[in-house]
Amino acid sequence: MSRYQFPIIVILCVAIFTLLRYSDLSTSKNFLDTALFSTHFVSRDENDLKKSSTISQRVPEQSITRGILLDNNESAHSAGTDNTPSRAADIKQCYVYHPSFKRPLPEAFWVVRQCKRRIPRAMVVGYKKCGTGTLSRFLDLHPAVSISHELKFPANDVDNVSISEWVSQMPLSSQFQLPMTENPQFLIGYRRIFLALKPVLPIDAKFLVILRDPVQRAVSDYLHDLTHSGAPTNASEPFERTFKGDIFRDTFERTVFNPDTHELESEKRIIKQSKYIESIRSVLSVYQRKQFHFIDGNAFAEDPFPIMQDIERFLGLPTFYARSHFIRDAERGFFCANVTERPDFRCMQPGKGRPHPNVSEDALKELHDFYRPYNRALAEEIGLHFPWLKS
Repeated sequence: MSRYQFPIIVILCVAIFTLLRYSDLSTSKNFLDTALFSTHFVSRDENDLKKSSTISQRVPEQSITRGILLDNNESAHSAGTDNTPSRAADIKQCYVYHPSFKRPLPEAFWVVRQCKRRIPRAMVVGYKKCGTGTLSRFLDLHPAVSISHELKFPANDVDNVSISEWVSQMPLSSQFQLPMTENPQFLIGYRRIFLALKPVLPIDAKFLVILRDPVQRAVSDYLHDLTHSGAPTNASEPFERTFKGDIFRDTFERTVFNPDTHELESEKRIIKQSKYIESIRSVLSVYQRKQFHFIDGNAFAEDPFPIMQDIERFLGLPTFYARSHFIRDAERGFFCANVTERPDFRCMQPGKGRPHPNVSEDALKELHDFYRPYNRALAEEIGLHFPWLKS
C-alpha cells in the first residue's frame, strides 16, 4: 500500500459515516403509491389501444421506468410506515429557494433523497384561461409536490426517446414528493392525447380539471390571443387580424358575432373550447371518472384556500395549506401566495388577470343561452354542482 492510499481510505470512511449519520437515508420508503414498471410505446392507432401491450414486449431493458420504483415494491404513503413524514414540513425536497429563483441542491443530496426526474403521477390538464397556471403555482408551494409548468407531451411521436426527453424536462422530485405536470392544452387534444398518455402514466394517475363560466373563459381567451397576435392597442378604427387560424377584430363582439349577419360564429376556436362536455366526455372513455377532480375556477378565483384543501385530499397529500398562505392583492383583486418557505413565488406575472373588455348585455345573454345545454349536459354527466352551470 502506497503512503497515499491509507489516508485516502480513512477520509472516505469518515465521509461515508458522516453522510449516513446526518442524512435522511433512513427514510427509504417512498411517499407515493405502488410501483409500476416497464414504460412501453403507444400504438399510433388510437382506436386499438391493445396494440401497445404487444409493442411493450419489444422495449429494450434500458427503457425508462413507468412510475417510480419503490423499496420492496411498497408505498410508504399508502402503507403508513414509520418512516413516512407525518407533516408536510418534514418532507425532504430537492431544491433550495431564494427570493428571485430556486436552484437544485448539491448532487450529493440527490442520492440520499432519491432526487430524480420522474414520470408524473398527477396532472393539471385544463382548461386554458380557467386558472391552470395559478393553480399549478399554488400546488408547487406544497412541500410534497414537484410540478413542471406547461410542458408539452409528445403525443404524435410516443416512443422511449421522446418520453425520455419529456421526463428529462421534469423538475427533480424526492422519494416523498408527488411528481406532477401541467398543460391546459391536454384536453384540447381530446381522446387522442389521453390514449397516448395511457401506456406512459401510472394506471392510477390523477387529473385536475379546472373550469370556469364558459362565457368568461371565452372573453378571457379573446383578450389573451388578441394581446399575443400583435394587434394594435387603443386602435381608433376597426381592424381584423388572423391569429391561429381565426379572425380577431377590435372588439370581442365583432370577433365572435359576424359583423354583417350578427350571428354567433360558434365554430370559432375560442367559442368551441368553452363547450367542456365534448372534450371531457371523450377523455372519460379512456380514464375512470374517479381519477378526475373537477374544480370550479370561479370559486377558485374568489377564494383558493378551500379549493387547495380539497385538492390535498384528492391527491392524498399531507395537510399543508393554511388560510394565511393566500393574500388578496388589493389593486388587482387576485390572490397571491404568502408562504415564508417559498420566497421565490408571490404573485402571478402582470400579464395574468387582465381587465376584461365591456360586452353588451344582449351579447352576454346570447352566449349564456348558447352554452346552457352544454353546461347542463356536463353537470348531469359527472355530477357537478357549480353555480354557473345552472345559470
